[in-house]
Amino acid sequence: VIGWANYANYAKPPKYTRLNPDVVLAYAGGIMYPWTREKMEDFKQNWQGWHDAGPTLVFRPNFMLDGHNMPINFGRKFHEIYRFCLENAMIGTEFDSCIGQFGSNGFNYYVMSRMTRHPELSFEAIQQEYCSGFGAAAGEIQKYLEYWEEVSDSQATVDACNAVRYDPVGVEIGSWNYFYTKAPLVYTPEVMGKGFAILERAAGLVENDATASLRVAFLRKGLQH
Repeated sequence: VIGWANYANYAKPPKYTRLNPDVVLAYAGGIMYPWTREKMEDFKQNWQGWHDAGPTLVFRPNFMLDGHNMPINFGRKFHEIYRFCLENAMIGTEFDSCIGQFGSNGFNYYVMSRMTRHPELSFEAIQQEYCSGFGAAAGEIQKYLEYWEEVSDSQATVDACNAVRYDPVGVEIGSWNYFYTKAPLVYTPEVMGKGFAILERAAGLVENDATASLRVAFLRKGLQH
C-alpha cells in the first residue's frame, strides 16, 4: 500500500497504532521558510515517530515552493535534513515543486539534485563544486551564497514571516503563499545592495572567461528580477 500522508493535520505520528512495513508513506513534514532550528527538530521528531510506528517512508517535502524569486539559501539545512532522513530508513524522495527560480535560488536546487544523485557528499563538497563553476570568481560566489544564508537565517526574516502568519489571511507558516507581502522588511535596498556588490566583484574577476561571465550575469539577472 502506497499512500501520500504525513501532511498538515497528519504530520504527527500515531501514538498507539502500528503499521506494516509494506505500507509506504510519503512524509511532507512541516518545514517551510524560514528554516529555524525549532522547525528542524520538530521535523526530525515527527519523522522518527513515524519510522518507529512501522511504515516505510519517502521524503516528500514542499521546500522548493518558497522564495518568490527572493534570494533565499537554506541549502546547508536542507543537507542536514536529507542526511537525517537517509540515515533513518528513507527509501526514496519526491520533491514538490520545481518553480524555476534558478537565478535567485539555484543553489537550493543544486544541493537537492546532488544529494539525490550522491547523498554521501558533504555540504562543503557540494558548495565548493557549485562555486567552482564560476572560475576565478569562485571565492566571491561562495561569499554570495554565505551572505544570503546569513540573511535567510536572520531574525529579520523570522519576524517578517511571523508578520504574515499573524495577519488575518490565515496563513499557517507565512512562507510561500504570502511571503512576498513582507519581503520588503528583509530585502531592503541596503541588503540588496550588498548582494549586488559581491556579484560586481565576481564579474570583474572573470571578464576574460566567457562561460563564467555568463554564469555570474545569470545570478545578477536573478537578483535584479
